Amino acid sequence: MWQRWVRGGLLAVSVMLACFLAYLLVINSATAPTQTSAMPGSMDKADAKVSQFAFTHTKGNTIQWQVQAQEARVFERDK
Repeated sequence: MWQRWVRGGLLAVSVMLACFLAYLLVINSATAPTQTSAMPGSMDKADAKVSQFAFTHTKGNTIQWQVQAQEARVFERDK
């Protein structure tokens, strides 16, 4: 009789852990960013263009983040 209770308890704990793992996977999964498109013709009016752009941000000797792009465009805002 007590073995049945132990098996039931272990099954319940296993189900709860599986649900918790599924919850963590859903919450922490990386979603692909949605692409936003600019207004037609607005990208042609860039003030500057750079090809094969790479920017690395470091703190001390550790790389914090890095951006790599085939093309970068700069738009200066008039003040």
